[in-house]
Amino acid sequence: MIRRRREGFRSAFISKSKMLHDYYRHMEKDLSNICLGPEYCNKCQGNQCAVGQSKEIVQAALDSHGRNTLSQETEIKHSEKPFVEEKVLDCLVDTLLLISTIRDERSLTIASFIRNQMETILLGKPVDRFDDITSYIDNVRKMDAGLSDKIDKAFRLRMSAEARPVHEADRGKSISA
Repeated sequence: MIRRRREGFRSAFISKSKMLHDYYRHMEKDLSNICLGPEYCNKCQGNQCAVGQSKEIVQAALDSHGRNTLSQETEIKHSEKPFVEEKVLDCLVDTLLLISTIRDERSLTIASFIRNQMETILLGKPVDRFDDITSYIDNVRKMDAGLSDKIDKAFRLRMSAEARPVHEADRGKSISA
């Protein structure tokens, strides 16, 4: 019986670790797509930019095999940088999905930081709390009703897509028109 419990704990731990690793890999791509490059910002500001600092933190998490390596030493200047709202929204929704799935604050320090960065880009400031997705969307609605509707719709769409079974042979294939 103890052995089964240990195996169940290990299995849950491995599943959570894989989910976090996959999330970091996905964020690495999403954040690269959000950054419009120096031709829009004049000069890369690196970790002085919300996206630049998030990219560094994701890379550090991947390099340290998921250990939370979040430093709060750099103050980010959220100036009027050009970002494509849909790409930032996609990154935020991916992060909300992870946070809603794992529900372990110690494992989600980096994801919560990225959530706050994307919120600051979209809303001008981070949302104070995340208890659950419903209360989160209500909090966003108080700040921007239109954006809360977009988040809600994208989150529900992503949740339904995650719930659908995918055959291994179909993974990675795109639907052609």
